[in-house]
Amino acid sequence: FRYTIGNKEIVKLEDELDFTKSYGDLMKIRYGDNLKIDYQINDMYLNYYILPVSLQLLVENAIKHNVVSGKYPLRIIIETTDNTCIRVSNIIQPKSNVEPCEGIGLMNLIERYSLLFQQHVSISSNQIFSVEVPLIKELKSGMTSL
Repeated sequence: FRYTIGNKEIVKLEDELDFTKSYGDLMKIRYGDNLKIDYQINDMYLNYYILPVSLQLLVENAIKHNVVSGKYPLRIIIETTDNTCIRVSNIIQPKSNVEPCEGIGLMNLIERYSLLFQQHVSISSNQIFSVEVPLIKELKSGMTSL
């Protein structure tokens, strides 16, 4: 809770990963072995910056929109890429009773990256849903971080 109300514009990837892992642990209590989150993070990016709560939002979206069951366990992969991004992806396992979705969280993330960094968040959806979020090496003057 303290992390989410920290009122920071940007955080280190290491801190965002810690927060996301805590959220993932809570979801594992709920879903057990039916949910797996794999982290494939190159340590060289841990001191890069990312918007706070962005990874947690993407994990939450994957859980919200996909079946998570014994028959269809959900595997979410969080990995750094060679093009200085972090990617969150999962095989699409659509729920039959889809909750109404307006995409506000994802659109907000895209707009914030565009406004703050003039960077593009990349989304692809075929059999795998994937979102790539740019990692920021250096802060602009005036930005606050944890």
